[in-house]
Amino acid sequence: MRMKIKLRCLILMVLPLVSSCSNAEQLKSREWLSNNINADENLICQLESGDDLFFASMSDSFGADVVKTGYLIKVANKGERPVAYTAGWKFQDASGNYLERNIAPKMIRSGYIKMNGGMYAEYVELHYLYLKNVDELVVTMELGKATQDDHERKYDAEKIGPCRYKMDGEGVEGVK
Repeated sequence: MRMKIKLRCLILMVLPLVSSCSNAEQLKSREWLSNNINADENLICQLESGDDLFFASMSDSFGADVVKTGYLIKVANKGERPVAYTAGWKFQDASGNYLERNIAPKMIRSGYIKMNGGMYAEYVELHYLYLKNVDELVVTMELGKATQDDHERKYDAEKIGPCRYKMDGEGVEGVK
């Protein structure tokens, strides 16, 4: 009797993972982007690097000084081991001043999905910034993927962007 209960619990825990992966496999990166940006959001930055996709958006529903960001990073091809990665957003004004507040970003979603013949890491969060008196928001992503040399792990860093967003909504540069 005890064995049946444990097995049933294990099956119930695994079933949602299997079904979410099968749905995720049908997604394409563009669909992932549209699924993560609501109708009331203004896309202020969209960046691509190889198979990786990044976005930033703003909405009055988040608050005046809040930016939503997300990324979809390919961490493995089918049958390969996933690579470790680091990803970091930079928010600056036109003069190069950093705009991040001393408040940790709030995670909305985090996980791994299978699609397009590979494994992707996805992460969506809200960032709290100082945007009062800012005319132009400059958004940059810094991405590092690990390479394994003998017994040492190294990260090859890549700067992706920047996107430049005029706070009055005019002249968005970097949005496709």
